[in-house]
Amino acid sequence: MSQVSNTDHSFDSSFFVNGDISILPEDIDALVEAKDQENQDVQPNTKESYLSPDVSAAHVFARSRGSNRKLKLPKTFTNVNKINKSIYEDHKFLRKPKVNSSEEMKEIIMEKCKIWKVINDPNVNDRIMSLDISYIMKKLIDEYYKNINREKATSLTVVKHRGKNLTQFEYNLIFHNELTLDNLLINNFTTKKNRTVKYTALKENYKRYFDVKNKRIVVHHAKNFKEVIPPMTILETVLQIHLINNHIKLEPLYRQLLKKYVNVTRNVVKDSLQMCSICKSDPSREASDSNEDSDDRENLQKSKNIFTQKVKPWERVQVELYELKDDAIKILTLKEYYSHFEWTQKIDITNTDTTEQIANALYQWIITTATAIPISFFSISLDFDELHKILSKVGTKTNIKLGAIFLSTMSFKKMRSKNEEKYSKMSLIQVYETMYQKNNEYLSSVTGVPRKLLVGSGIDFDAIETLRKAKQDKYSSWENTFIEQ
Repeated sequence: MSQVSNTDHSFDSSFFVNGDISILPEDIDALVEAKDQENQDVQPNTKESYLSPDVSAAHVFARSRGSNRKLKLPKTFTNVNKINKSIYEDHKFLRKPKVNSSEEMKEIIMEKCKIWKVINDPNVNDRIMSLDISYIMKKLIDEYYKNINREKATSLTVVKHRGKNLTQFEYNLIFHNELTLDNLLINNFTTKKNRTVKYTALKENYKRYFDVKNKRIVVHHAKNFKEVIPPMTILETVLQIHLINNHIKLEPLYRQLLKKYVNVTRNVVKDSLQMCSICKSDPSREASDSNEDSDDRENLQKSKNIFTQKVKPWERVQVELYELKDDAIKILTLKEYYSHFEWTQKIDITNTDTTEQIANALYQWIITTATAIPISFFSISLDFDELHKILSKVGTKTNIKLGAIFLSTMSFKKMRSKNEEKYSKMSLIQVYETMYQKNNEYLSSVTGVPRKLLVGSGIDFDAIETLRKAKQDKYSSWENTFIEQ
């Protein structure tokens, strides 16, 4: 590690070919790792986005069906430039599509896409023969057509919600060294008023390099040195990696990809796994349909599973953060899912570091109120990465690895909105009174869990720790937290 620390993290500007492209350093992986470590040490207070280096730090996610091995990457990727030449007459600026039918697109995929060799190779993994190749092909054709017809935020830039990552048009401008103020006006990409800002942002954040080892031109982020997957082929690339790693699950795959690629998001990985005919139908996997109705049905099923599944004492705790009608006050609610007993703690949001306050409140609750240290936590109001950060802080203080159940907050929008609306109309006193009345009625109920669960008598603490150890061994770890999927 000392060698990495002493490395100059800037690229050598003397390595230029024809004055417009530099050679990709051989120690690029070490540069990425060093930059990740540097960003980990900074620990900014601002809310992290999916591009935040903190998210992509050196996690130990490398599990595939129970095996702890390093993520296997393809030897070669689909050449997006050759794909574009087959699809567009003007392949640099993605203009004048010349593909008129699904059959034409299918032929291009079979000829140009590397994933075609993967799904037709019975030696790739032990489940490859059970793949529905026609299903995967249909999905691939649909994805390429959406890009051609500019229906996806990854295609050109004429759609309204284009996201924060590069589009294929932006990628091409950098890839072909055609990034100019005038070219930014092509395809109505931007306006004359805004093009200077856009040009500066692209110029400063993304650079193209020649990868001598693999003999290809690549685009990397200039600040964290991570590679940009061509947006048009990103789903295909992630799917290919998923297949050659024996159908690795969503969360381990996402964490591993974040260490190397700058434009991979959790939604991209979800969509890619949805293209896999095996994992789409596997209920243990996190896969979402692009169809809105399908989303609702699947989210409803997830909701039923997480909120109605039978659990053991202190196996699962729901932690939520809601804002009250009182200024500068939020409340942290905690619900133990065996007894369904609830607690609440006040959070002062005048302090900018809300995450630290939540971690302190949760720690105080564990050491003063809870009769056992809970095994796993989940939330529908806190982002999963934020929940992980909170549990990591608490786990450090308690010296026990806590579990985080991965849930997408987008899966429970209606439920969260309903709760936010309810608490936004209540004062702090009203919250205390409502929770006291609810818990008091529950404890008086004949069908309720005995009070001894809450006072600690009669709890099998050894059973709790045995279950915690079993989950730690079963699930992948991220720092000092294990992730349930």
